[in-house]
Amino acid sequence: MTLIARGLTNKEMAHELGISERGVAAHVSRLLARFAVPNRASLIGQLVLEHQPFGASPSATAYTEYDRSPYVVTVTMGPDHVFAYVNKRFEAVSGKRAADVVGLPVRSAFPGLTADASAMADAVYRTGVSSSGGPMVARWKDGAGAWREGTFNIVQQALRDVGGRVIGVLEITSEADADKRA
Repeated sequence: MTLIARGLTNKEMAHELGISERGVAAHVSRLLARFAVPNRASLIGQLVLEHQPFGASPSATAYTEYDRSPYVVTVTMGPDHVFAYVNKRFEAVSGKRAADVVGLPVRSAFPGLTADASAMADAVYRTGVSSSGGPMVARWKDGAGAWREGTFNIVQQALRDVGGRVIGVLEITSEADADKRA
């Protein structure tokens, strides 16, 4: 799950673990079945929840595996989508430091954000159903107040407590231009 959280492909995981791609695919399939989730984003969500005591808000230390991910990874909590975690890639893409956004609602941290991601997060939080979208253009002000723009693909997964209640949203975002180069 740690390698999945880092965004590695089956081939990259096979190389790192010294096993075949087929072996990695089997491990991933077993993890999907064990956690009864449909995709890798859901597995990453389970990794988040496993690090949390029941009913607790996530702590930044629970997400250290995401820091090396090539994708933007964020976790928001509650219906106001308060940032609980952002990874290093988020900082590089957004131009904002984690310390400046964690604890703020997304709409406060990015008041000029022009993207459908907020509406997607609202729907995921309300329904508990995962969502994906893209390519989606977003425009925002960075930490220095300059406007930035990017095109992104987004996967959002509901985070649930042990009782099944939706408590937050895990978002994994890739830059669309980077996806074309990969």
